[in-house]
Amino acid sequence: MKYVRVLGIVGLLSIITTWTAILVAIALSRCFDLYSMALSDLGDWITACNGDPLCLVNCNRLSEPVFNYGLIIGGLMLAISTISLYKFSRSYSILLTMAGISLALVGFLPERYGVYHFMAALVFFLLLPIAMVVYSKLNWRSIHGKLAIVLALISVMGIVLFIAIRMKIVNLGYAIPEIIGALPASIWISMLYVGVLRKGKPT
Repeated sequence: MKYVRVLGIVGLLSIITTWTAILVAIALSRCFDLYSMALSDLGDWITACNGDPLCLVNCNRLSEPVFNYGLIIGGLMLAISTISLYKFSRSYSILLTMAGISLALVGFLPERYGVYHFMAALVFFLLLPIAMVVYSKLNWRSIHGKLAIVLALISVMGIVLFIAIRMKIVNLGYAIPEIIGALPASIWISMLYVGVLRKGKPT
């Protein structure tokens, strides 16, 4: 059906929009450090700099709207695009819908919102590997089902690293585990929507 393919394009654009916003925000920021900061710092330099005037002067706050609106738009596009997946499976589709909404909330509630921002991000990063595992179980006989479980395991490694950093076992910023957690899911979601565009159904 035509609307399924249109939503498939929206799904792919959601991934492109989100990662483009992150990369552009990094390029604009002037002071973002991948190894000592969280990606969310790009969306709230006042919190990231702890109010330090010198830090705020050195950092380009133009990265804030680029990052936050990029996540909001990309998250909502992802949530809307999942409508095309519901006819094939409601299980992982509803998880992706919730992940898209959570991603949008990460942008809508930047770091200054404290626990609300943290919970939105936590839900997002937990839902991604769960959705991939559910998809893998439903499609285990296919190569894509097996690939999904591998990507899910990589995503879980990002969560484990995040916990290790949180417990001060590893001296690293949160950006690295965030990328490890989200990038495999982005590959899987792109794989789904390429299938929708090529065959009219998720790969």
